[in-house]
Amino acid sequence: MPGIQEEATSETKTYPQLESIKTKWGFGVKDGRPPTPNATPHPDDIETITAEECLENFNKFIAHEKPGLRSFYDKEKLEKLSVNATDMVNKLREKKCGKETSKQLSILCLYDLVMLIDDSSSMNDEEGGKRIETLSKTMKKITMVYDLARPAPNQGLVSVKFINCMKGYKNIDNRRVSPVLKKHAFWGTTQIGSALQKKVLDNFVFNPNAPMEKPLLIMTVTDGGPEGESKNHLRNVIDQCVEKLEAHGGAGKDAVAFHFSRVGNDKGAADLLAELDESCDSVDCLRAEYALERLSDKESQWDVLPKLLLGAIVSTINQNDDEESGKAVKPPPVHAEIVEDETIELDDGDISDDD
Repeated sequence: MPGIQEEATSETKTYPQLESIKTKWGFGVKDGRPPTPNATPHPDDIETITAEECLENFNKFIAHEKPGLRSFYDKEKLEKLSVNATDMVNKLREKKCGKETSKQLSILCLYDLVMLIDDSSSMNDEEGGKRIETLSKTMKKITMVYDLARPAPNQGLVSVKFINCMKGYKNIDNRRVSPVLKKHAFWGTTQIGSALQKKVLDNFVFNPNAPMEKPLLIMTVTDGGPEGESKNHLRNVIDQCVEKLEAHGGAGKDAVAFHFSRVGNDKGAADLLAELDESCDSVDCLRAEYALERLSDKESQWDVLPKLLLGAIVSTINQNDDEESGKAVKPPPVHAEIVEDETIELDDGDISDDD
């Protein structure tokens, strides 16, 4: 699809005239010498992208993937966001993210993100608390990207909500992930559908006092199947949301995107995601067995993050390519390097109540 391109193949075309021009004007040459093959690129050597390219990327994405987004964005708004997208792409490139992957991820500038977190007792009780550890690492990787997609002053995720807690947290950037999870008590059941309706849809999609300013990406992370509500309640909530959006006109179903992923090895969670992925056209699920855990690996993170963040938005992102191709899913390295980011203390201004 134009604008949202597939990863480049191993075959690279060369253009002698272009290369001679680049050499003449010093592009790709440092201190009179060409760059060392396979060397880590210096920030000045990384090919950058322009606001015009990002604007073209936005327009092609909207035209081919989400035409309903025209109700949110006129030319002036897209031009303003394209400047932000330029900065985002260039900073992702500095983090060793590929150019085409960086361009894909810049589509997130068009979306607000709300996370709904399963905080049931099993998150803490099962697997020696490793599920919370995986959740924390996942949220840090997500905010690493979204801090660029939604920069200051209201940086990062619009909100983080928990299934079993009346209070949520707003404007969560990378530094706030650790304090949010450290102070939270994990207990209760897994009423995903009820929480999705009350805590997310009622507050951010169908709130008459706060109309949507951007389309919304809703990411739900769970470690088990639904408990305390009927098996079909979650699917019904999603279907009713889509029907209501379509009836209201405007962006219609393009106004909201649903993504589900799981932590841990619970079969109930695996069954839930498989069922949603097969039965709900408006839902995308990350089903690969080690997907979230693989985010700890610097080599794997740029494979997993586009599937995690764009799978519900960009149709060409195939969430299940490893499973469908029959390839074995690579488990995370035993000693994967984890870099702890700076953390800060939360204050009352970070906390929001569910109405």
